Amino acid sequence: ADARVTLDTVLPAALQMADTVSHDVTVFDSSAPPAGLPAGGRYLFWGIRPGSASLPVLAAGGGESAQPAILDWSRTHPLMRFVDLANVAVSRAYDAAPAPWAQMLAETDTGPLIVAGERGDSRCVWVGFPLLESDMPLRVAFPIFLTNALEWLSAKPGAQTGGVIHPGEIVTLAAGPGAGDVTVLRPDGRRDPVAAGKTPGAPLLYDHADRVGVYRAGGSGGETQSFAVALLSPAESQIRPVAGPLVTVTDAALAPGEVSGRAGGSVTVRREVWPYVAAVALLILCGEWWFFHRRLGG
Repeated sequence: ADARVTLDTVLPAALQMADTVSHDVTVFDSSAPPAGLPAGGRYLFWGIRPGSASLPVLAAGGGESAQPAILDWSRTHPLMRFVDLANVAVSRAYDAAPAPWAQMLAETDTGPLIVAGERGDSRCVWVGFPLLESDMPLRVAFPIFLTNALEWLSAKPGAQTGGVIHPGEIVTLAAGPGAGDVTVLRPDGRRDPVAAGKTPGAPLLYDHADRVGVYRAGGSGGETQSFAVALLSPAESQIRPVAGPLVTVTDAALAPGEVSGRAGGSVTVRREVWPYVAAVALLILCGEWWFFHRRLGG
């Protein structure tokens, strides 16, 4: 539904290495990636058992846990911005250990649930449970997390994306291994220090981009980053009438003789029951009101 995204869906057997190079982000949905993924790619691994594939963002894994409880998740990483996993229920999750250069963004009582990492030009995200074996698609956290993941994975290193940042948005600044604090030179000439995080190589978040103009960030290593803050909005500037919603649905290319659709099965999800209880209580109150006035009228 995002007008900025062009989605191409292919079967795992038809995936070519050239496809991962020609696209900004490659998503593996419950399908193990092929061996020898190109370096410098951007990958989202969702619901892939670590033992069945070599995932660069993980160091080890292979088992699984039934109905793990989500204990905590990051509130500062760009991937988890505005993401609330408190009401998400997972039927089963895979056990794994993050790579030394990766960061655990969500954890359960049995281990990591979401892991992300950046090494060189490569960025990877691993979600350790099959999507359809949870109720996350029914929660607001799902579209927010997916949008954050696409933006973080497709961003170029050093925040030099060439895109437009609006005033008030949080800007992600890249930090190489061993980099210290970063100083941001604002358009009005002031300088804002940005303290380095505890995790080496973790991105830095700058939340004072409240003035239109060009910002320049520099660290002790001599590397500089620049980004622009503007009020431009292609959506607001478009005055042409829209005939219909900007939604494109693309079916996967099916192999000869293959029938589309998933295998049948049941998924247990939690549902709200209070509307039914409230409706019954309302009917009881209406009946009591009617009986009371009927008695007075008699």
